[in-house]
This record gives sequence, C-alpha cells and structure tokens, in this order.
Amino acid sequence: YINNTGMSGEADEQNEKASFGVDGSLTIIRDDGYSRPFIGSCAIPENCGVDGAFEEYYRISEQLPTRIFTTVELGDSGEVAFAGVAVLQPLPFADKETLRKVEEFSLQDLLSKVKTDGVENAAKSYFAGENSVWETVVARYKCNCSRRYLMRVLVSLGEEQLREIIREEGAVRIHCHYCNTDYEFDEEDADHLFPHS
Repeated sequence: YINNTGMSGEADEQNEKASFGVDGSLTIIRDDGYSRPFIGSCAIPENCGVDGAFEEYYRISEQLPTRIFTTVELGDSGEVAFAGVAVLQPLPFADKETLRKVEEFSLQDLLSKVKTDGVENAAKSYFAGENSVWETVVARYKCNCSRRYLMRVLVSLGEEQLREIIREEGAVRIHCHYCNTDYEFDEEDADHLFPHS
C-alpha cells in the first residue's frame, strides 16, 4: 500500500524518491486462489522510481526479465487526466533475439498510443499478427479481508490469548492496510468463537 498519500505534483523521479524514502523494500502479496497468497519482496534499488522497483522485484523474486513503464498526467487543476502502466515480459525460454527486442521496445510510445487510440487499437497496432492472442480485463481495487475471514484468524490465537487482549485493550482492533478498513472484535465475538459448554 502507499503510505505517503499526501504527495502531490507531477509523478517525476524526484517526487517518487521523496515518497519512497531510503532503505525501503517492496512487498508483493498475490492471491492466485490457492490456499495461501504468494508473498515476495525485494529491496528498492538506490536511485530508483516505481518502475525500477517493480522491475527489480520481478528480477529477484520471480526471475522474470520484466520492463515496466508508468505514466501519470495531471490536468490544469491537478486532477489525473491520464494514467497508465505498460508491462512487457518475454515468455519463458525466450531466445536472445526476443530478449533484445523486449529491451529495445518503447513502452512510453505504447502508452502514448493507448492514450490517443485506446487499449484495443494500440494492442492491435503493436502486437497484431496471425497468432496473436490477447484479452481485455477490467482492473479492480479489491481486498479479500472481511470480518468472517479475520474471525478465522483470531481462532488461531487461542481463547486464552484472545480474551486477555480483550480484557487489557477493551477489544481486538485490526486495521487492513490494503483497503484501509478497521475491524473491532469484543467479548461477544470471543463468545461466538469459543462458546462455553
């Protein structure tokens, strides 16, 4: 999650560095629908912006040579007029020629085309071919936390520890940093989790 939401101005390299600070790390939590989310992290490289941090993550954590270019353009009154990100990854076992093409490909030009012509037309223009396969997916900001999910997590504390926290603090309070939601669990919730016989 972005902890520095007060940053303003153009999304340039200087603002990115000021927002990141120094000695930071990037942690990715990816839920592929298996029993547990995949968690990977890497140190944010020195003198690096958002794009470079994610490229480093893919290089270190997933061993995928990945190119990323992000752009955010502000309107006259400071609102976001256009925002986009282009990610380019070769398929596994790509040959040297393909890797060279990936390295030389202009993601900035691709996003300019997306801005003027739309995603579908830009994709067809740059990646058209007899064997091209692509699909459009709507991106959504979604968190999988819920009271029900967190109740299952609280069971793992055990009754004694859960009731002790409630006695000392008045309630167990959990804040989800991903979706910025606060949860509170009290004695009644503890009774529901651990009914007395």
